[in-house]
Amino acid sequence: MTPELHISHVCPIVSCMDTQELLGVAETAALVGRSPRTVSWYAETGKLVPVYKGPAANGKYLFARADIDAFLATQTGPDRKETAA
Repeated sequence: MTPELHISHVCPIVSCMDTQELLGVAETAALVGRSPRTVSWYAETGKLVPVYKGPAANGKYLFARADIDAFLATQTGPDRKETAA
């Protein structure tokens, strides 16, 4: 039995990997200036939508760099971390 993939984008996961820079929770956390647990919470609550979530309850999240950049563009405040594109 093949595990079900939870993909937020229309494209299949294989083509997403070919055309997008995908980052894990730790890399995403470093870019947004938050802890990995906070980034996971953002994914769980829909604040930051992952491209892929692994099949297990503690499945791995992958985020598209373009989605992270869009998320950062919506953030305001003195603790917002600037990133170089």
